[in-house]
Amino acid sequence: METTSTLSQELLRAVAAEPEIAEKVQALVETMEGVIRSKQDAGEFAGLEQLAEDGRVMRFVADTLNKLPEAVTYSDKGFEAYVMLVALSREDAALRYVFRLSS
Repeated sequence: METTSTLSQELLRAVAAEPEIAEKVQALVETMEGVIRSKQDAGEFAGLEQLAEDGRVMRFVADTLNKLPEAVTYSDKGFEAYVMLVALSREDAALRYVFRLSS
């Protein structure tokens, strides 16, 4: 699958070290890329809530995003979709990412 967003590419690169969740992360990335390509409002995409419920995957996603050298900005493709996904998560790492974005 060809990814269009840097955030998706980062997740796919990082998940190589986590084979036990690779399939779930791949499915998450495919869904996120669908949201990004369709230009659908991420806030109206009901599937994001279900994706955000998997604690282990969301910890991985948030930890990966937190490790990026710079926080992503609105100009990054996929920013809105990934921020909405992280905001729906109950994981501490996701909250740290939201705080990082606000600073």
